[in-house]
Amino acid sequence: MVEAREREPKGAGKKGNQSPQQLVSAVPQYVARHFDERFLPPGHAFRLYFKGWTEKTWELSKSEKLRALQSVVNLGNCKSLLEKLAERTIRLAEGDPRRCLVLLAQTTAPFTTGLGNEHPLENGFAFLDPYGLPYLPGSGVKGVVRRAAEELALFESEKGGWTLGMLWWLLGFDGNSAYLKEDVKNVPEVVRNEHHRWRKAYLTALSSFENDPLGDAFIRMVAGDESQARKAVMEALQGKDINTLHRIHTRGLLEFLDVLPKPPEGSLRVDIMNPHYGHYYQKGQPPGDWGEPVPIFFLTLPPGTEFTFVVRWSPPLGLAQRFPAVTEYFESSANGEPRWKKLVRAAFDYALQWLGFGAKTAIG
Repeated sequence: MVEAREREPKGAGKKGNQSPQQLVSAVPQYVARHFDERFLPPGHAFRLYFKGWTEKTWELSKSEKLRALQSVVNLGNCKSLLEKLAERTIRLAEGDPRRCLVLLAQTTAPFTTGLGNEHPLENGFAFLDPYGLPYLPGSGVKGVVRRAAEELALFESEKGGWTLGMLWWLLGFDGNSAYLKEDVKNVPEVVRNEHHRWRKAYLTALSSFENDPLGDAFIRMVAGDESQARKAVMEALQGKDINTLHRIHTRGLLEFLDVLPKPPEGSLRVDIMNPHYGHYYQKGQPPGDWGEPVPIFFLTLPPGTEFTFVVRWSPPLGLAQRFPAVTEYFESSANGEPRWKKLVRAAFDYALQWLGFGAKTAIG
């Protein structure tokens, strides 16, 4: 948006003939004639052409927050674009079934993501540029699946086939994981206890890591065959050498594509948080339900929204030549499909049941 005056007609400038100052869209005139909610993708209406500002002062109008959000929920003409982009992704995946896994899911509650993105309303939403369409980033999908694989490998009795070696080969290694560190400092006791629980389970799994063919291959990929280098890597994995640990960084063999949702009615939805305890959290007064609620509005996708997850087998160039046993293991058939697909299915099932995708999935 830009602040501008309309072009003054001939003879203007005299008192009473001046055009009022107003907000106009920074687009060519032939586009401006059709510049409304039917034309504008919701992501552009929510960000670049957000209508929550007051005229002249460029301040955020608190009384207009709800109206401003309601003006961006309708996909309008962009509904077909969203469906075609999603369909194209599915067709590309189904055209290479040996290297792609397609999983379908449907939300049973409102879904939101990208709340931490900067926005005048303090609650953002994830839109895919340059289309301005809602989406779930593939990086976020990978993060949830990774967490599910970690919990399966370290804690669950029915692991779905997951081990540390499979985790680091398929999803990569990142030395910033908290359980790789010996201790955490300056945290609440409950966080420290949870860290100790994860740390204990991790060290138990690590004790048999070198005896696992995938674990041994991982160490050889990172350190080579020289014994001192292998020893240094193992000490780093045990958390004894943080500097070496942070130098270990590998990409996984899987690639997670961005997810384009399909809302049931072709529109987003405005949801609400209604906290009653501002007087307690902000003013130090006794807690109670008599506090004045402060509605907080944010964008969501409605229940019944369909998601299509696509995971692609994408090993780095040359890996099959260096470690043929690793790629052969994951590509070998298990119940009629590649083993990596079976593992990913197990992680997705666990993630959908116990973790959830998007924001506001914590319970308790």
